Amino acid sequence: MGNYNILYEDIQERLRFLSTLIDNVETAIKEAPGGTLKIRNRKNGTSYYSVTNNSEIYLPQKNVELIQSLAQKSYDKKILRAAKTELLALEKLSNYYSSNPAVEEWYGKLSPARQSLVHPVVLTDKQYIAKWKKEHPPRSSGKPETVYETIKGDTVRSRAEILIADRLFTRNVIYQYETPLILNGVEYHPDFCVLNLRKRKTLYWEHLGMMDELDYLEDNIFKLNRYAKHNIIIGKNLIITFETATQPFNTAQIDQMIQAFCI
Repeated sequence: MGNYNILYEDIQERLRFLSTLIDNVETAIKEAPGGTLKIRNRKNGTSYYSVTNNSEIYLPQKNVELIQSLAQKSYDKKILRAAKTELLALEKLSNYYSSNPAVEEWYGKLSPARQSLVHPVVLTDKQYIAKWKKEHPPRSSGKPETVYETIKGDTVRSRAEILIADRLFTRNVIYQYETPLILNGVEYHPDFCVLNLRKRKTLYWEHLGMMDELDYLEDNIFKLNRYAKHNIIIGKNLIITFETATQPFNTAQIDQMIQAFCI
């Protein structure tokens, strides 16, 4: 039910924005000068008038601050009406989302007998995870040169990778280690293939642990450029962490990446 949750969270954020906007604009309107602005365009220029109770008062150009304030008030009133209309619409939608199950939840609400008779149109989270794991298997051949065992039971190549794997696992993020990735017939094995279940989005995570070695750096730049050509892009669906011999990374940095991209 990831997209459902994202929509609900986005609506809540938008409601907070609109509520603050309405408060600020209402305050600005109350503090604005009385009257409304009328503008007449003439051949010899533009004329401005303050209108109060159907009475027009000409405003010379030297009253530019008053003219601007009245123009601002008119604009603010339009914004206020639009914000209140949107707020009411989103409140109704928010109430719907908070009191009705997502389409992803309906299959799970069926009795086992009914579940056996139907094919789910939308996969539950559990079904989606199982399908994703089949489509993104871990590396099945080739033992790492140096073996470190993770909490999940994977064997990884470095202490940095064990930190990443264990932080993903303890934060309940679904991942596979070194999933094969075929690009133009060339097989790559990104360090981690990660599922953001909330968004139902696949991410790749590469840790570059020897950034102070030129050959290693050039090889990985080539690989990252190849990724980008196939729409695997840093900050979109590719996470990069890195370190040197004198600048190690830590679990705080891992948690930042997990929070920003994986959950």
